[in-house]
Amino acid sequence: MNRTNVLKSYYYKDITLIMPDNKKITDVKWLSVHDLSLSTTYGDVTIQDGFEPPRPQEVVELSREDNEVQSQPVVVLDSKTIFVPSLRYDGKANGARFWVGTGPRPTSKGKIVPDEDGYLGPLRRYMEEDVVLELPGNLTVFDIEWFSVYDTKNEKDLGDRKSVV
Repeated sequence: MNRTNVLKSYYYKDITLIMPDNKKITDVKWLSVHDLSLSTTYGDVTIQDGFEPPRPQEVVELSREDNEVQSQPVVVLDSKTIFVPSLRYDGKANGARFWVGTGPRPTSKGKIVPDEDGYLGPLRRYMEEDVVLELPGNLTVFDIEWFSVYDTKNEKDLGDRKSVV
């Protein structure tokens, strides 16, 4: 019998499945949670013919407010992931963070987004770098109205993108 990884218990948790061997969700007909030793299926999902999975959505570039912040058009890759291509930032604002929130414009009431390495500290200098960011915790792009490079020490928007979705 083939061995697979044994699942842990999950109660009211969101999980992300990564398809094996470069397969796409459209390459399969169904997914299930199945106990191999008991030959029991606990749940399954059928993938209908013609199913079209969500695609990355290009928004627009970051506004150019201060500290040389600019980018190519920001891309929402999925509900948790934001791609900022060709990000420029001079690294001079001591309190600069990736920042998200709701309302008409970025404010101190936003939430920090870890940098591409998962750190929460001040942002380093970026010179035309592609940056992939993951929203923290249960936060998704559907919970936010803007994404910003924000100076938390001076409560100043250095560059933002309103209407993320």
